[in-house]
Amino acid sequence: MNAPRLLVTRPLERQEPFSTRACALGFDAVPFPCVRIVLDAAGELPSADARNKADRVLFTSRPAVEAVARQVPFPWVSASVVAIGRATAKALSDQGQSLVQAPVAPYTSEALLDTWKQSAAFERVIVFKGRGGRTVLIDSLRQRGTVVTAVDVYRRERPCISDAVRHGMLIKRRPDIIAVTSDEILENLVVLAGDALPALLPLPLVVNSDRCRTLARSCGFTGSIRVAVTAGDDGQLAALDDWLKTRSGAST
Repeated sequence: MNAPRLLVTRPLERQEPFSTRACALGFDAVPFPCVRIVLDAAGELPSADARNKADRVLFTSRPAVEAVARQVPFPWVSASVVAIGRATAKALSDQGQSLVQAPVAPYTSEALLDTWKQSAAFERVIVFKGRGGRTVLIDSLRQRGTVVTAVDVYRRERPCISDAVRHGMLIKRRPDIIAVTSDEILENLVVLAGDALPALLPLPLVVNSDRCRTLARSCGFTGSIRVAVTAGDDGQLAALDDWLKTRSGAST
């Protein structure tokens, strides 16, 4: 039996080590990036004094760390730095930056907020983030009276894909399963698929949240949808491994 083809829709520069680990499980991992990350920290960042006085300095993603590091080197020894996910925490650690709080499973904004709600409201929080995206964490903090400084340091763009590439990857060699890491990537996939979309809609998906599963259904996906227990590579790989075992069992 040929290895099932896994369509990996995350940004091109974020394909590894996920794709290699997926191949080790028995997949043929095929890159089909549905978003492009553009580091864009051209504006003025909060001063060292502002960072040090903030109750928390939050990084929402690895690109946010990379963009900020271009302008202001780490470590920030007097800042109370936190990260939402483990990949972001590792990016900070690689820069020599320590954290005042470990990421909270399942590594979402909501999980981090739940821990913060158990303590007194923060007065000031700085958030380094991408342009656009979800605002649930910022909105919740502001509702509690926190002064939030949100700093956009990168942007996400939908890449361009030629008709030949689209048909070759999505129709001629149709994938068996699709891995999606965000709502935006799913929405971009629907657009980039174009007239190949009907071939994708019956396929199984692995996503990072119940929210994304609901979005997938609203987009017309009818196949099985597995939600990673924890957002990130480990959670998605575990879901893919589960699908692979189910598929193998069904074929015996």
